[in-house]
Order: sequence, then structure tokens, then C-alpha cells
Amino acid sequence: MDRPTYQILFNGLKKALVAAAQLSHWHTTAETGLIVDGSDAAVGAVIQQKVTGVWQPHGFFSKAWFPYSC
Repeated sequence: MDRPTYQILFNGLKKALVAAAQLSHWHTTAETGLIVDGSDAAVGAVIQQKVTGVWQPHGFFSKAWFPYSC
């Protein structure tokens, strides 16, 4: 690839990182929730806390089943 192509890809990566979920600091006294979901194709989960009335994500996991053997 030439230099302009790398620059376009790099700029796209920077935009994606800025737009990604912003995780927050853990609060030891805040209400905590673990949300999970699964299907024959994938599974996912997020751990979050309710801080000042707003749920904030702290971590997440997702995994697609491959090959689809369920």
C-alpha cells in the first residue's frame, strides 16, 4: 500500500477509537449489574454500575460461536 492509503486507514482507526465505549472507574458502593445474553450464534455480557442515576459500563465480552455447532 502507498502512504496515502496508510494515512486513510490510520485516520479511520483514530476515529473508531474515539467513538468506542468509554469505560469508567469502579465505585465500591454503587449498584452493580451483570447483563448477559446468548443464542445459538453468539454470547455476550456487560458489567455496569449505576452512578448518579446513570448506568455506566465497566467491561464487556462477546464471542461468536464458530463453527456454528449448537
